[in-house]
Amino acid sequence: MFHREIFYFTSFYVQGGNPKHDRIGFRYWQPPDGPMGKYLLDQVHDQKLSIFLGFWATLTNALFAYMGTELIGVSKYRRCSADPRLTYNL
Repeated sequence: MFHREIFYFTSFYVQGGNPKHDRIGFRYWQPPDGPMGKYLLDQVHDQKLSIFLGFWATLTNALFAYMGTELIGVSKYRRCSADPRLTYNL
């Protein structure tokens, strides 16, 4: 129950329900390309490639952040299980 309340509160706060009425999650989203439109444009001299590289950089950062939290849970489960070498078919 508490997790649901925290989710609703943070969603409301990020979407502009804060005292400054600032939409935190969309501050850098400016049309037409969003936050990744000019990423490395000076180095690659191609706008479509720079948009792709911006997306790729964001995806890699998110992947490593997710893998870090997931790895802690998996290693704890493997260490606390009766037979750590046993694999499960899910």
